[in-house]
Formats: sequence, structure tokens, C-alpha cells
Amino acid sequence: MIMKKLNFGAAVGFAGAAVNLGLFLVKLSVALSSNSLSIYLDSVNNAMDSLVCVGAGVGFIIAAKKSTEKYPFGFGKTEGVVSFLISVIILVTGASFLYSSIGRMMYPLPIWYTARRAVILLLTVLVKLGLLAFYRWASKKQPSAVFGSLGLDSILDFFITFCSLCALVLSEKTGLSLDGIAGLVISLILIVQGVKFVRDSLGVLLGRRDDGLCERIGNAVSGVDGVTGVQSVQCHVYGKRTVADIVIETENAAVSKELIEKIKENINEENISDIYINIGG
Repeated sequence: MIMKKLNFGAAVGFAGAAVNLGLFLVKLSVALSSNSLSIYLDSVNNAMDSLVCVGAGVGFIIAAKKSTEKYPFGFGKTEGVVSFLISVIILVTGASFLYSSIGRMMYPLPIWYTARRAVILLLTVLVKLGLLAFYRWASKKQPSAVFGSLGLDSILDFFITFCSLCALVLSEKTGLSLDGIAGLVISLILIVQGVKFVRDSLGVLLGRRDDGLCERIGNAVSGVDGVTGVQSVQCHVYGKRTVADIVIETENAAVSKELIEKIKENINEENISDIYINIGG
């Protein structure tokens, strides 16, 4: 079952890669024909998105590998690695776009507008909205931090392409070169969100404690007959696999089999894969 789910994740990643590659080629054609830096940056961003989606697909394939002696809890943290890489790519892309946009603001160039190019960009905006809906559907079918990151990236891409479209249209209407300004807005959006994504994904990758989950487990365990107290609860997440290490206080010096079964039954709703129970000193 896990293998099937992770293969589904890989299929979603590769499908996203194909769509983003198509968007890159379309936008690159529009950028070169219109001499628009913002559209060019948008196209490069889609090319990076395509690589990210390939990485996500490969990550799901690696995560599907069975646990080994050296990796007893499997390779579920691969999802966290992929999310972190997506975040870094967003941040680096934003920084490079900022440099290019400042250069275009200092040395503006004419933009060649046509209604056909504007319509093509508008269609790519709709495609990105469709891709967002696709990732949300995939996330409901199989909850994953990777799908969440890809979905947020699609939202960013929607606003980025919208900015490029506005710059293209307004440059024609006003006679002003707004290309560099649009590129600046795009880069700042990417940088701000990239910093946030890096912070969040790095916390997951480093094993940040899920206080909410640990608190729920502690409350469930403390309500079991025979448990007089809960000294500590540690939760370790490995993708789809969650390990709980619980230190309890009991009326007796030993933990009976019946007590362990009661504890597991009480916290079963949290879908804990492995439970380790110890008696506190």
C-alpha cells in the first residue's frame, strides 16, 4: 500500500514537471519575441519548477524503499529533503532575478506588445491555477509536505505571471518601461517566500518537535488506567512513519502487556507506527 501511494506521488511530480516544462517553452518564446525581461525571468522560474518536480518524483521513489539495517525507520525523511531543496531553489532564483531586474531598471529597453502575446500569458496563468488545483487534489489523496510546497510554489507562479502580464499590457498603454519594476516585484516575492519556506522546511528536516502531536499523545496516555503520570513524550517523524518514545510513571515497577495494549489503543487515532514505552526513574 505504501509503495502504491509513493508511486502516486512520483507520478504527480513527473506530471508537474511536464506541465512546467511546457510553460517554460511557451513563455520563453513570448519573452524572446517581446524583449521582456520579466517574462523571461518567469519562464526560467518555470524551468526551475520543472527540475524541482523531477526531484520530487525521484524523492518519492527513494522514500518507497524498504527500511534497512542502517535505516530502520525507512527513507521517509526524503520528503523533507525535497521540500528543503525546493525552498532553496526558490530563494536562489529570487536573488538572481533581483540582480537582473535592477539592471533592467537602470538600463530600460523597449517592450514589443501584441494582443496575441498577452492572451498566451493569460492562458499560462490559468494553467498554473489548474496545476494548483491538481496539487491540492493530490494532497487530499495523499497528504505530503512536498505537495504543499509545490502548491504554494504554484500560487507564487500565478502572481509572478500576473505581474509579467500587467507589465506587458501597461507598458503598451502608458508608454513607460515597467519591465524592470515587474521583475523587481517578482524577485522580492520569491525571496520573501523562499526565506519562509527554507525556515519551515529546515525545521522539519532537522527534526523539530511537533508540540501539538506530542501533547495529544501525552494526554491520551495519561488517561489510561494504571498510568500515574507522563514524564516525557518524543515524536520522531519519518515521512509517513511516526515513532513515539514515551516515558511514563506507573503504580508498578514494570509495564504489563495489558497496559501497553491499552496505551496503544488510546493513541491509535494518531497513526503512530512504532511506540516505545519506558518507566521513568
